Amino acid sequence: MKIDRLLAITILLLNREKVTARELSERFEVSVRTIYRDIDALNLAGIPVTASQGSGGGIFLMPGYRVDHQFFTSEEILSLITTLSGITSILGDAGIRGAEEKIRHLSGLQPADSGGREGPVSIDLSGWERIPGLKEKLTRLVRAIQDEKLVRFTYTNLEGGTVARETEPLKVFFEFSNWYLLAWCRLRKDYRYFRISRMDDLAVLDRSFDRPARMNDSGRGAWQEKTPVEIELLFSDTSDGRIRDFFSREDIRVEEDGLHVTARWPLDEWVYGYILGLGPRVEVLSPPAVREEIVRRIRDMERLYGPET
Repeated sequence: MKIDRLLAITILLLNREKVTARELSERFEVSVRTIYRDIDALNLAGIPVTASQGSGGGIFLMPGYRVDHQFFTSEEILSLITTLSGITSILGDAGIRGAEEKIRHLSGLQPADSGGREGPVSIDLSGWERIPGLKEKLTRLVRAIQDEKLVRFTYTNLEGGTVARETEPLKVFFEFSNWYLLAWCRLRKDYRYFRISRMDDLAVLDRSFDRPARMNDSGRGAWQEKTPVEIELLFSDTSDGRIRDFFSREDIRVEEDGLHVTARWPLDEWVYGYILGLGPRVEVLSPPAVREEIVRRIRDMERLYGPET
């Protein structure tokens, strides 16, 4: 992970007078270009890392620089540890534990200094380990993004069809209970979202691409989220606490026939799954196209489960 590498580079520079970019790239198994981007990130974070060219040159910390106990407060350390621990099970324990140790080293805060406290927020993604192959896929994709390597996989679409894709991976993210990859698809010649659970035969290729240039592409608007559609729902059971899971008070209007809720969502499978999952407790009032699609899916289910004639 990048934060793990940044902390490791900082500690190495604290203990070494000078190190070359090539040595760092070999040590962390990334490109020299990635190392220089890491150095820029450290400078932005306030750590004065510089480099000299020519014979005897290298990367080093400005003379006299040391990280004191005020670099992180105890509260900041607890927050960082909470965040890192939340992804331990899905991306591997060893790297997260190493990052925790490095954070404590940089700040000078020892385990006893936290007074046995835990952070006020807990993030647990351990349930995702139950999905076959997800952890391995995420690990490969993150490494491919860091090393700017192409990835190839077989993708299954909503209709059940499969197609081989070769992509330039840009970002892995979690949204609405699913993991996705944002990538430039070389087949479609455009940005695409891919649900990671639908990827098979994932392979990281030994071919590079220019990720910074791709992320700054003037056409990046093409992969922005679909335009939200205003959907009006009617909840007949006004005591249903699940209404508060996805809607604010401003979205809810109380009327004689129940709670009218206005949502602005991009139309995708999550929306239809959410509505159908509520069963008879909710009715789609508008737009007509969404209502008709819900009716179509219910009729398909009825044909599947209805009595034989």
